Amino acid sequence: SAPCPAGTGLTAPLAGTVLARRPGRMLIQLGTVISIIGYAAIAMLAGHVSHLTTWELAGPLLVVGMGMGLFVVPAFGTIIAAVSDAETGSASGTVNALQQLGSGIGVAVLGTIFFSVLSHHGFSEALRHTLWWQVAGLGALLVLSPLLAATPAAAASQAAPDGQLVPTIQPGSAAQPDSR
Repeated sequence: SAPCPAGTGLTAPLAGTVLARRPGRMLIQLGTVISIIGYAAIAMLAGHVSHLTTWELAGPLLVVGMGMGLFVVPAFGTIIAAVSDAETGSASGTVNALQQLGSGIGVAVLGTIFFSVLSHHGFSEALRHTLWWQVAGLGALLVLSPLLAATPAAAASQAAPDGQLVPTIQPGSAAQPDSR
């Protein structure tokens, strides 16, 4: 539906601009929360009506897209910045391949959930049930997001050009090698 990519188109350039000044992890978390709100809104709408029109879905789908736009740019930037310049091409290919694999697995899992509920409870209930699983998956992403480097710049400063460990100094502690 057009509102989702429109939302992404609105926020992705903004995320790229903000990423230079703000922590990437913060944008990833904000985008995830915004997407959760959009998916939850669709799930709640589906639970209260027997038929959803395109216009009823437009607002929540715009919100989902806006969240995805805030998420994708800093996620890829933070991950790619965590490797040396010599590894950037390989890392980019790996991230793209894993993104495609994750998308395929996500479609398979959510499709299985949808069609198993559809056969017993109908379309609206299947949609609602599947969207709540989507919200749960995004919630898990939100819980795991603190494992990412706070900023692409922080990740890049810890990456060594030759792939060796780089000492990092935490305030109030002795230098510890980064175990990446």
